[in-house]
Amino acid sequence: MNDIYVTLTGNVAAPPRQHTFPDGSRVTSLKVASTSRYFDRENQQWCNGETTYFGVRCFRGLGDNVAQCLIMPSSLS
Repeated sequence: MNDIYVTLTGNVAAPPRQHTFPDGSRVTSLKVASTSRYFDRENQQWCNGETTYFGVRCFRGLGDNVAQCLIMPSSLS
Protein backbone atom coordinates (compact mmCIF):
# COMPACT_ATOMS: atom_id res chain seq x y z
CA MET A 1 0.00 0.00 0.00
CA ASN A 2 1.29 3.46 -0.89
CA ASP A 3 0.76 6.14 1.72
CA ILE A 4 0.24 9.77 0.80
CA TYR A 5 1.45 12.32 3.33
CA VAL A 6 -0.14 15.75 3.47
CA THR A 7 0.81 18.65 5.72
CA LEU A 8 -2.11 20.92 6.55
CA THR A 9 -1.59 24.12 8.52
CA GLY A 10 -4.60 25.79 10.09
CA ASN A 11 -6.89 25.99 13.08
CA VAL A 12 -9.34 23.44 14.44
CA ALA A 13 -12.71 24.88 13.39
CA ALA A 14 -15.11 22.52 15.19
CA PRO A 15 -14.86 20.20 18.20
CA PRO A 16 -13.25 16.88 17.22
CA ARG A 17 -15.44 13.80 17.48
CA GLN A 18 -14.28 10.25 18.13
CA HIS A 19 -16.26 7.22 17.00
CA THR A 20 -15.66 3.56 17.87
CA PHE A 21 -16.63 0.91 15.32
CA PRO A 22 -18.10 -2.49 16.30
CA ASP A 23 -14.70 -4.15 15.70
CA GLY A 24 -13.11 -1.84 18.32
CA SER A 25 -11.22 0.41 15.89
CA ARG A 26 -11.60 4.16 16.35
CA VAL A 27 -11.65 7.21 14.12
CA THR A 28 -11.38 10.87 15.11
CA SER A 29 -13.00 13.46 12.83
CA LEU A 30 -12.35 17.18 12.87
CA LYS A 31 -12.66 20.26 10.68
CA VAL A 32 -9.58 22.41 9.96
CA ALA A 33 -9.74 25.99 8.66
CA SER A 34 -6.78 27.26 6.64
CA THR A 35 -6.44 30.85 5.43
CA SER A 36 -3.91 31.83 2.79
CA ARG A 37 -1.82 34.99 3.26
CA TYR A 38 -0.22 37.18 0.61
CA PHE A 39 1.81 40.35 0.55
CA ASP A 40 0.06 43.31 -1.11
CA ARG A 41 2.94 45.28 -2.63
CA GLU A 42 0.75 48.27 -3.41
CA ASN A 43 -0.24 48.75 0.25
CA GLN A 44 2.98 47.23 1.66
CA GLN A 45 1.13 44.91 4.05
CA TRP A 46 0.15 41.29 4.51
CA CYS A 47 -3.46 40.41 3.71
CA ASN A 48 -5.68 37.40 4.36
CA GLY A 49 -6.96 35.42 1.42
CA GLU A 50 -9.92 33.05 1.41
CA THR A 51 -10.46 30.53 4.18
CA THR A 52 -10.78 26.90 3.12
CA TYR A 53 -12.29 24.25 5.41
CA PHE A 54 -11.05 20.67 5.33
CA GLY A 55 -12.72 17.62 6.82
CA VAL A 56 -10.07 15.37 8.38
CA ARG A 57 -10.45 11.77 9.54
CA CYS A 58 -7.68 10.14 11.57
CA PHE A 59 -7.73 6.37 12.03
CA ARG A 60 -6.25 3.98 14.59
CA GLY A 61 -3.24 5.27 16.58
CA LEU A 62 -3.22 8.67 14.90
CA GLY A 63 -6.91 9.11 15.73
CA ASP A 64 -6.24 8.22 19.37
CA ASN A 65 -3.37 10.73 19.58
CA VAL A 66 -5.45 13.48 17.96
CA ALA A 67 -8.32 12.80 20.36
CA GLN A 68 -6.00 12.99 23.38
CA CYS A 69 -4.44 16.23 22.19
CA LEU A 70 -7.54 18.08 20.98
CA ILE A 71 -10.60 16.87 22.87
CA MET A 72 -11.10 18.87 26.06
CA PRO A 73 -11.80 16.74 29.20
CA SER A 74 -15.17 18.49 29.76
CA SER A 75 -16.36 17.39 26.28
CA LEU A 76 -15.76 13.69 26.98
CA SER A 77 -18.92 13.23 29.05
